[in-house]
Amino acid sequence: NNNKKLPVSVKTRIGVDDDDSFEFIANFVQRLVDEAGCTKFVIHARKVYMQGLSPAQNRDVPPLDYPRVFRLMNKFPQCSFLINGGMKSLDHARKVAFGSNVKFDGECESGENENESGISNDATGRNN
Repeated sequence: NNNKKLPVSVKTRIGVDDDDSFEFIANFVQRLVDEAGCTKFVIHARKVYMQGLSPAQNRDVPPLDYPRVFRLMNKFPQCSFLINGGMKSLDHARKVAFGSNVKFDGECESGENENESGISNDATGRNN
């Protein structure tokens, strides 16, 4: 029987050209959940312009909208989401995820320091 269900993950942006509302991306995610059983998403927190911008410009020009990705996370708690786009450092990623007032001392719960790249076992600095 070749009817095995394969796991599906999708990487997408939050919008395309003028289709960049929360409803647009939420409907897209809902359709992928319902029709493909997708529960893993990598969301680039910028929309894409299909004409007028080069691929390099599309990585910088459209504004980042991390709150829209967080809204998706709240709307689809059964799914896992990774945020993509604009992360310049681990510290920046932590601030996006946990707020700009969060401070990390670089020490894991185990008492060990982060590895040479500055990355612990997860972005929270916990050692799971």
